[in-house]
Amino acid sequence: PEIKSEATQIAKTSLKLASQYLSYMSKKRQGQLQQEQLQIMQQKTQGDIQSAQQASEGRIQEESIRTKMKLEYETAMSGIRMAEREAIIKLENPKEDKKFEQNVYLESIKGITKIGEAEYKENAKDQRLKKASSHQSKLIDQRKKDKEPIDFENEFNFMNE
Repeated sequence: PEIKSEATQIAKTSLKLASQYLSYMSKKRQGQLQQEQLQIMQQKTQGDIQSAQQASEGRIQEESIRTKMKLEYETAMSGIRMAEREAIIKLENPKEDKKFEQNVYLESIKGITKIGEAEYKENAKDQRLKKASSHQSKLIDQRKKDKEPIDFENEFNFMNE
């Protein structure tokens, strides 16, 4: 509107000048429009860059959170596995302790049995020797005193003599 009225005023004096004025103003207006479009494009580009950066930062942050969550999960699972192993060990230890105690008890019984068997054999041997010595003494006594024959098989009180 202003340009048109200015051009009309100039046209009253010179048409050529008015035409040049309109051409100049048109180029100026196109330059301004190009400048505005350039600014709009720059702003849009800036906005796109910022948006891309924010999206990138968002993805990075999201990935960081995922990694942190995985790490926390693995830490928790590791703790659970450790607790599970400890519980299993605690459950198996009494069994192993009892088995060990049973083995120790069985071995001690075997040892006592061997000792008892050895003592029994030794005592039986001592009794046989004692009996044989006693019989020998009685036989010697019988020969010296010309006594009747002695029946050692029917003799029950050989221990008291």
